[in-house]
Amino acid sequence: MGLEGLVREIRLLVSKALVAGEDSREIEETLFEDVRDVDTEEGWKELYHRDIPGALRDVLRRVGLSCRIYHKKDDVPGYEYVANCRTESGRGVALGFDVDYDPEVGEVSLATASAWGDREWNPDQLVYYHEV
Repeated sequence: MGLEGLVREIRLLVSKALVAGEDSREIEETLFEDVRDVDTEEGWKELYHRDIPGALRDVLRRVGLSCRIYHKKDDVPGYEYVANCRTESGRGVALGFDVDYDPEVGEVSLATASAWGDREWNPDQLVYYHEV
């Protein structure tokens, strides 16, 4: 699929959510290849707090969204990343993403994405998340 295909998928997801209220889909698209071994806490923080959010932010920007991205703090149920976004026309979109890291092949991929139109994650929902 590549980056342009991923941008198309997220744009379609957001468009459907803005019309129907919500949409969710499995994406299974590689965000990074040749990821170095992530065997230290600093390496994990760099990957999950800088690299992955940066890639998500880039894709969302290409879709035309301005977003605040949050990463899950603890091992609790919920999306690995959530985002409160605004379209260029000012409409709100809440997004949730799950990612997979496969250390054997060194890939990080976007596994699933969900969107809710005209909504945002509220502070009570973000209690287990921190902004990245």
